[in-house]
Amino acid sequence: MSENQTEIALPDSGNGTNSTPASTIHVDAPRSSESATHPINCSTCVLFDRDCIPVRRHSFLILAGLITLAGGALRMAFLDHPMRYDESMVYLNYVIYPLYEIPQRYTEVQNHILHTMLVHEAVRFFGNSPPVLRLPAFLAGTALIPTSILCGWLLSKRISVALSGGAFVATATVLVDYSTNSRGYTIVALLTMCLFAITCHVVRYPLRRRWWLIWVVVSALGTFTIPIMVIPIVSFWIALHARALLGKSRRRRHILLSWANLSACLAAVITSILYLPSLLALGTNRLSRVPNSVHHYSNTVVGDLHNMVSTVARDWTIDLPTIAPALIILGLFLGIIRPNGRRNMFKPLLLGLFASSLLAILALPVTPYPRVWLYLLPALIVLGFHGLTKIPFENVRRATLIVLTTCAIINASRTFSREFLVSEDPHTLVDADRIARLFAAEENRAYAFISLPSTPAPRYYLNLYDLPRAAHPADPRVKKCYVVVNHTQTLDDVLKVKGQHIVDYGPAKLYRELPNSKIYVLPRHTRSDSSEVPGSFLRADSSFSELKQHSLTR
Repeated sequence: MSENQTEIALPDSGNGTNSTPASTIHVDAPRSSESATHPINCSTCVLFDRDCIPVRRHSFLILAGLITLAGGALRMAFLDHPMRYDESMVYLNYVIYPLYEIPQRYTEVQNHILHTMLVHEAVRFFGNSPPVLRLPAFLAGTALIPTSILCGWLLSKRISVALSGGAFVATATVLVDYSTNSRGYTIVALLTMCLFAITCHVVRYPLRRRWWLIWVVVSALGTFTIPIMVIPIVSFWIALHARALLGKSRRRRHILLSWANLSACLAAVITSILYLPSLLALGTNRLSRVPNSVHHYSNTVVGDLHNMVSTVARDWTIDLPTIAPALIILGLFLGIIRPNGRRNMFKPLLLGLFASSLLAILALPVTPYPRVWLYLLPALIVLGFHGLTKIPFENVRRATLIVLTTCAIINASRTFSREFLVSEDPHTLVDADRIARLFAAEENRAYAFISLPSTPAPRYYLNLYDLPRAAHPADPRVKKCYVVVNHTQTLDDVLKVKGQHIVDYGPAKLYRELPNSKIYVLPRHTRSDSSEVPGSFLRADSSFSELKQHSLTR
């Protein structure tokens, strides 16, 4: 298209003024001062047309920037909290290897390949401290806020709705949590919302092929991060088909269906190419056995789904006043029962999200982890806030948005007051940093330690301080073994599971008491000890009761 041409949207052949453009044509633009009427040039916008973001309203951009900064500051407060199990394991098993080896080491689902590669580069430039390991997740979680604001505007064309929804995304505790967890879930959530915005855009202008190409690239990158990105991709593919079938223009229906199908196929091809190193390194049979992000909760399907839904509901609503999720659910309900207009994407998007989630639950052999559904939360928040625009009275709508904004502020204050966030499971070794520092002060480096569960967090901190890692208790050079007991456990709990590793050690004595754990030291028995004290810690077939009795009496 030349500089003297402009792009005109062709409307649907249906009745009504709200019909969606079917296609665009290029016509010669007048050389008069028409640009003064429309000061926003489409060619200079990234995703926006003249009726998209109100760029001239500086207050909108300022408020959106302030909400983003506030959400980023809230996340930054937790960047240096203790390393968790998955974060430490990913660093020790994948990040420390050369960049080209990371895709080839896809032996566990914890290797979110694109995220791991980004962490590798961050470590190469900035070091291996916990904030650096969490930098890609933090940046993605922060970028999720303005992306959600954009999606709210594209869907509702209401500034108040877009900003209120963005504030909710900025302060949601579970989103703050995963923005400070060195995992790829916030990257998937961000790319999902990018697909949300691009889908709304290509529905309005289906002939803009560059945006279909971006749709393909975003889909492939998300799937290269975690394969669960397939679920939101199917969501928007279904939404595009539903929107095409709702239109009355055959030409427009043909364009949308053709480009949607072609884009999905191209995304699948690019994703296959990206996973080719993993396929070549592992082989098809071994790669097919790599576990998905799934988990069994119980022995019954009903029990699995009930536990999954209750866990998701608990994580999503933590720190929120009860009225907030109730109002968002009300918005989703109103959006379904009230007319949205042929041009609106609410119902197709909600249908796509629901249908793809149901298909995923039916297709997967076991119930997905609750964190798999994190990508849904920002999308449902945006859709719920849009549904609230269907409240019949303007004053009630304003009061509802004020209440929800107040709930977002309350949620932010409650989240900020937390010492640790919701994904900190009870067995996370919070004192791992302090424990590594204690081991660093050991004069005799021939030591071992055990904990329950066997967490890699102390190994990470030993690596951070360039210290030699602890040996296995079975190593004959080890002179003493430390037993780490978390704040939710007792010494008996650990010995019951790990007793077979310390049959040559004892008795247990309290070594240090830390804020969230205790450390017991068990010296290795000498041969004279072995002759004097038969059984207990000395025999591999000793019962736990014997071990316990010996540790208490010796």
